[in-house]
Amino acid sequence: MKEITELSFHEIFSHSTTRLECELKNGGISTGTGFFVFLNDFKNKNEEPRVALITNKHVIKGAKTGRLTLTEKKEGKIDNTHHFNLPHDDFESAWLPHPDNSIDLCMLNFKPYEILFEGKGIELFYFPIPIGIIPDKKTIESFDTLEEVIMIGYPNGIWDSYNNKPIFRKGVTATDFRLNYNNKKEFLIDIAVFGGSSGSPVLLTRVAYDENKNPHREVYFLGILYAGFQHRANGEIKIVEIPQTHKTLIETLIPNNLGIVIKSNRIIDFRNLFYK
Repeated sequence: MKEITELSFHEIFSHSTTRLECELKNGGISTGTGFFVFLNDFKNKNEEPRVALITNKHVIKGAKTGRLTLTEKKEGKIDNTHHFNLPHDDFESAWLPHPDNSIDLCMLNFKPYEILFEGKGIELFYFPIPIGIIPDKKTIESFDTLEEVIMIGYPNGIWDSYNNKPIFRKGVTATDFRLNYNNKKEFLIDIAVFGGSSGSPVLLTRVAYDENKNPHREVYFLGILYAGFQHRANGEIKIVEIPQTHKTLIETLIPNNLGIVIKSNRIIDFRNLFYK
C-alpha cells in the first residue's frame, strides 16, 4: 500500500479511469472506459469542487445495468488489491448527455456516490483530471504537428483486475492538434485502438524548462477517444464507434490504428450544469 505522495507521475493517472461494464437491454455485455474530472476551476475559490465521470454516449447506450470498480483507501493508504464494485440500475438514464447532441459525450454526477460511500464508511481513491490542464490557446500554439501522447483505458475490456489498473498505450498525434480535423473539434491519433477504448482520456506529456533551464514535466489533457478507422477484408474503410460488445460478429473489421478524438475543451460545456 502507498501514500498518495509516494505515487509516481504516471501512477497518479492510472487512478483517473474506471472500467465500465454494461449489461445491455438486448442481453449483451459491453465494456468501455470512463474517467474522472474536476469540473470546477481551482483558481475560483467560490466554486465548490465537483467531480464528474465522463464517457461516450454510445458506451452506455442501451445499458440496463452498469458497474464501476473503484479502489479503496485504508488508513490513508491506497490499497490497489481491495476494490469496491458499484452496481447501478437504469444505468443509461443516470447519465447527462452533452448539451450538443452531435457530441458523443455524457456525464455522471459523482457527488451522490461520494456521499453514499462516506455514509457507509468507505473511503475510495480516484484521481479526477483537473480542467486546468486543458491547454489554452497560447499553449496550443506551442504544440508541433506531431506530438507524443498517451491513452489510458480498457482495450477489449482488458485490465489488471487484481490491482484494478487500466492499460496505458503510447502513440503520436496523427493530425495537427492546432487544427480541427475535417472542421470538427476533433483530431486523430496514431495509436493501437480496439473496442473498449471508447471514453479513454488522451494526454500529452513533455519535458519543459524554466527560466533557469531546470527541467520539469508538463501534462495536458487533449481529448477523449470515441471512434476509430477500420477496414473490411475487401479494403473498404469504415468509421466505427468502439465500445467492446461481447457478441458474435459476422463481418470482419480490421483496425488500422487511427483513433478519432474529441477535443477536451468540449468537457467545459458540462460546467454550465453546475456553475453559471
